[in-house]
Amino acid sequence: MAKFDYPILAAWAVPPREGEQATDVTDGMYFPSIATAFMNNFERVRSLANLPAVVAAQSFSLGKTDKLDTVGWEDGAKQVEEYTSKINSVKYGIESVLTSVLVGAWTTFEVLSGDLWTETVNQFPILGVRALDADPLEGDSDSVKERKAGKTVSVVAQKVLDPKFDLKQKMGDVLSDAFPMTKFSLVVHAYKAVFRDDALCEIIRHRDIRTLSAARNVLVHNAGNADEDFCNKVKTDPRFSKFKVGERIELSSATTVALLKSLRRQSVALLNYVAKWCVSKQKANQPPIIKLSPTASTTAAE
Repeated sequence: MAKFDYPILAAWAVPPREGEQATDVTDGMYFPSIATAFMNNFERVRSLANLPAVVAAQSFSLGKTDKLDTVGWEDGAKQVEEYTSKINSVKYGIESVLTSVLVGAWTTFEVLSGDLWTETVNQFPILGVRALDADPLEGDSDSVKERKAGKTVSVVAQKVLDPKFDLKQKMGDVLSDAFPMTKFSLVVHAYKAVFRDDALCEIIRHRDIRTLSAARNVLVHNAGNADEDFCNKVKTDPRFSKFKVGERIELSSATTVALLKSLRRQSVALLNYVAKWCVSKQKANQPPIIKLSPTASTTAAE
């Protein structure tokens, strides 16, 4: 049977102490609702990863004391790991936890990427024009000018009846369907289309983000079996390049934790980078800009 080393995942998943604050999501709090939603979503992933250890710990403490926290999560995690080598249902259960944690983590990144992109384009509609390759540039030939002038966007007809609807403030919402964030390559494409910034794209292109996306896809769509697309995407990642087409990929807690840490780090980097960009444009008085609500505090997550 596979050795999951579940205590490694449980140790990472221990909730932060009450009162701890996220010190790395600083510039990103320019987008308070988006930043807070990301942190909350990531905490749900952490809670799921820690749940087996907590349940096992509490079950062993029952009957011995009136306090359910007498036995720590460490003992619970060790017991869970022992059971994975003896009881098939526990083995499959922990395997499912690892799968669900990775799938949930990717969803967290996907939601952050989409919300951040949409809100940024809402604030700076010129980015939407740029995404459609319709922004007028010096040096454009007459044919290019004509092509760009013919670019259009589609709006639900009844939207124009809403007195609050203003395309200049909703360009991101209008274009979100044309720039979905459902695949790794699509996230890169969407951000490259509006920012045309290699440094920003490199944040998204990080090897672990690519690997996590590839793993998520085969776990969800191919019963965990490596396919040709997966093998191509992870060929530079020694943790997964060993799997051949048709082989079932194996997850360990150490690899899962490494991917989770990278995803959080790159997500925060993306959030902070885009926020800094927005602030710089705001200071340069480049309209239109929508004021956001005051920053909100949030709980730290590794």
